[in-house]
Amino acid sequence: MTQSAKIRQQYPTEVIDKIKADQEHIKDRFVTMMSQRACNAGTEVLDDLISFFECSPEFISVPCEKLRRTQGK
Repeated sequence: MTQSAKIRQQYPTEVIDKIKADQEHIKDRFVTMMSQRACNAGTEVLDDLISFFECSPEFISVPCEKLRRTQGK
């Protein structure tokens, strides 16, 4: 396996882990200033990004459509 292939395989996992960690930090910080429900709604886009990165190529249109619908073009 080439080095670039290894990087491509590791990259989505690292991105997903980073988004999840950041999401928890964001929630910890903002939940004291707003309700849990508002905080969850504000970080929903991060869940959508995680779904996008974890999705198989056959079903990529599902998270793409949700991102378009909720975040616009």
